[in-house]
Amino acid sequence: MTSLTQLQQYLTSPQQNMSIIFIGNYNPSILSSNKTNIIFLNSQLQSQLPFRSTNPKIIAYLLAIKHGARFIYEFNSNISFRHHHHQDIQHVAFRRQRSPFINIHPTFTANFTHYSPGLPKDELTNITQDGWSSIRTIDSYQETIHPLIQQQILIYYQNKSLLVNHPPVAIEPLTFVPFSSENILFTYDAFWGLVLFESKSDIWRSWWVQRLLWDINGHVVFASSAHQMNMTMTSNNNNEQNLEEDANVGELVRYLSTWKSTKSTLIERIEQLIDDMIEQNFCDVSELKVIRAWIDDLKQIKYVFPSIKSTTSQQVTYFVNN
Repeated sequence: MTSLTQLQQYLTSPQQNMSIIFIGNYNPSILSSNKTNIIFLNSQLQSQLPFRSTNPKIIAYLLAIKHGARFIYEFNSNISFRHHHHQDIQHVAFRRQRSPFINIHPTFTANFTHYSPGLPKDELTNITQDGWSSIRTIDSYQETIHPLIQQQILIYYQNKSLLVNHPPVAIEPLTFVPFSSENILFTYDAFWGLVLFESKSDIWRSWWVQRLLWDINGHVVFASSAHQMNMTMTSNNNNEQNLEEDANVGELVRYLSTWKSTKSTLIERIEQLIDDMIEQNFCDVSELKVIRAWIDDLKQIKYVFPSIKSTTSQQVTYFVNN
């Protein structure tokens, strides 16, 4: 958390089995509470920690993992305190032929003019002409969805009858959807993907993290989180700052769609993928230092990286060849 107002909301109605890391140069004495499940990550504490990473958000992730977190949730400072963990996922979204991206927002807003923050504008024509998205119901006997990263899409509405009550949707391999750092939940096996690059926005981590999720048979899941406001229905997209990601995001994602590795561990594949993206000029060489510091810090706090799933690699190869 970064909002004092939000922290006060939590103190008013605390949830069980949840701890808070509050990022900001505040003293714990500002609260009239002796809660032991709140860590104030200020500059003083940061200077005392042994981590190689320097970004306060990354340090907050590391502190959470070190203290035994099984889920890490990042909040939007503009809404009430809430989070959900969806486990039984029955719907999967998959790409069409011309674009590796899909636009997931209309699934939950029923407004086809809305699009996900970070989705490249030049992909929207292909997505729209091919069909804005394709969603299928899974056969639970044939496949299992592992929802390792879960993004809540905020839907603001004035009239509740306008609300679309669509169940959560997982994203299929070789299909890319941007996810932001607000109202997002990472489960333990996805903690390696929390790291943020110095020269990129938070949304940029969507791309390489989704690629490596396939190798551990993991999925990104989207779900709606309705919020009552005195305004016409809209969503938190069409944000120009977020949409101005990288001019080459489309090229990057197509590269990731064909990228393969024979490395036997996830750590090796992370390092290889970052090396390859640097070589292809998709990110700066300075990001390798960030990744190596992050991996060293995770090792130091005894984070257990998930294993590579060979069946997933075979599945990705099948999709690529078709």
